[in-house]
Amino acid sequence: MSQCCQPGGRRAPSAGRTFGALLAAVLLAGCTGEQFLVRSSVGLAKLGAVAIQEEADLPLAEEATAAQLKLAEGMLKADPTNPDLLLLLSQGFGGYAFAFVEPEDPERASAFYRRGLGYGWRLINRHPGLTSTLAGDDEAEVRSALADLSSDAVPGLFWTAYNWAGWINLSRDNPAALADYWKVEAMMKRSLELDETYYDGGPHLFFIVALSSRPAMLGGNLAKAKEHYERVVELTEGRFLLAHVLFAAYYAVQAQDKGLFVRLCKQVLASPPTTVPRRSLLNAVARQRATILLEDADAYF
Repeated sequence: MSQCCQPGGRRAPSAGRTFGALLAAVLLAGCTGEQFLVRSSVGLAKLGAVAIQEEADLPLAEEATAAQLKLAEGMLKADPTNPDLLLLLSQGFGGYAFAFVEPEDPERASAFYRRGLGYGWRLINRHPGLTSTLAGDDEAEVRSALADLSSDAVPGLFWTAYNWAGWINLSRDNPAALADYWKVEAMMKRSLELDETYYDGGPHLFFIVALSSRPAMLGGNLAKAKEHYERVVELTEGRFLLAHVLFAAYYAVQAQDKGLFVRLCKQVLASPPTTVPRRSLLNAVARQRATILLEDADAYF
């Protein structure tokens, strides 16, 4: 049989024709060869991120996340405006800072939140004028720009605000950083309005912390924080364990309700991290934090 024939008598495409077809596809796509390879591989990177979120072994997840982040940064060099990679990096650095770094090394975590914020800015910059508007101080313009967004903006909006909030929280000696916090809340409020279910009620989780972590005279509101918690429990059937830990760490402490604090932490420890497979990593983090909270309970009450 001729080497250029396939079974059935059909001629196999020559190497030249195959390369020509590939080159034509690259040119028609309007991208370089490197960009073409990145765009055809980004689906695998997204699947890798999903697999990490499903990992309940924290040391393994930490190593995998670090490797995934550097791989995504390398891919981004070839395709600097790729929205999928920018989202992976914004979410990835924010999640890495929260899950693995902040409790032991706040300064390093702050740098990671800032890094995630940078990728978030680049992502939401796809919405004309939004980044420059958010960088300004005109409240009416900021709220108007956010009101114009639709649900497709939620991932970028949420993770940009998440990283910004994380960085501000670790920069409390920086008046300029604190002065921008109202923008973070406005972004999260818009995320909530557009899709309250995003990341299993992620916007609600933000407001549990935001409304419970400060006194009423500074904008805190325990009643509203409780409403957000109850809504997350409803949306996730109580299986997203991080909600219980955050409610214990912020609401129960602010309300000085030790009974609730202990009950929630024990509830988390009695639940396997795989109750929601796609959140196994954060459920494992929640169990770790619940153990620490219980050990330090006397310091809070």
